[in-house]
Amino acid sequence: MSKTAVKKRTPVVGDEYRDNRADNIRTLEVREVTDTDAMCVVTAQTYQGVTTYPMRETTMTFKRLTSSAFVRVLKEGEVA
Repeated sequence: MSKTAVKKRTPVVGDEYRDNRADNIRTLEVREVTDTDAMCVVTAQTYQGVTTYPMRETTMTFKRLTSSAFVRVLKEGEVA
């Protein structure tokens, strides 16, 4: 599993974020960005220990995505 990084950074295409909570954890991949929003795909969701791969779209504001509600997932070899 990859480490998580500092939250305050403008999201870019290819970034991954995870919910910062104990359960119902989504992994979001940023697929498109505008001036204020990121269109993401939910690539995985873990609820009560069961992981599914819904691959559904959701849009998040940068403010929400970079808040304490989410953590950015570092890619292999990336430093925070």
